[in-house]
Amino acid sequence: MVPKAGFEPVRSHNTHCADTVIHGDSLVIILAIGVIFKKGQLTCYSFGTQHGGVMPLDLIKDIFDPVVEKIKQKIESLRNIKPFKGVGIEGWFKVEIVAALGNKVKSIKNSGPDLELEDGTKIEIKAATDFNKNYFFDPIQKYNAPCLFLADGSNPKKLTDNLRDDVELVYEVINDPKEGSKGDWLIGLVKPKRPRT
Repeated sequence: MVPKAGFEPVRSHNTHCADTVIHGDSLVIILAIGVIFKKGQLTCYSFGTQHGGVMPLDLIKDIFDPVVEKIKQKIESLRNIKPFKGVGIEGWFKVEIVAALGNKVKSIKNSGPDLELEDGTKIEIKAATDFNKNYFFDPIQKYNAPCLFLADGSNPKKLTDNLRDDVELVYEVINDPKEGSKGDWLIGLVKPKRPRT
């Protein structure tokens, strides 16, 4: 494994858990994958211990926010499809998600959750020109996985009305400035509060 920038491999160590050891003014982190990294000075640094030591991704900061920014840049691509209600646009959305996330995407699937990320997180993708709350929330039950979705955003209150208490939701309404309020799109990420094990 190539260490993160600023970290120097010290020696191999065979362990199955992550430990932190402090030696003088250095912090030594023993990763689950069995390599020790040394960093000068006492600085907090978080390492993931699942999937070969890859840091866990933050669903909002590392996934949702970059996707929202990418869709804002591509909003004009959605302009002419919006009048066609009930049309699935997952293929287009998936392309833009992969463009936004780059090497964070490990694989793309056509069954089950659509994306597997580098940290092992699986995410279902849903996108349509209309709005159907169940369409976005059903994958939580079916796959026990988060769902990243894109839909008509002209009435975002529909999303938050009678929100289930077993989910966490983040969303943003973005607007096509040339279309006014009829150009509103809703991008959301919903996930189970307590994933099943």
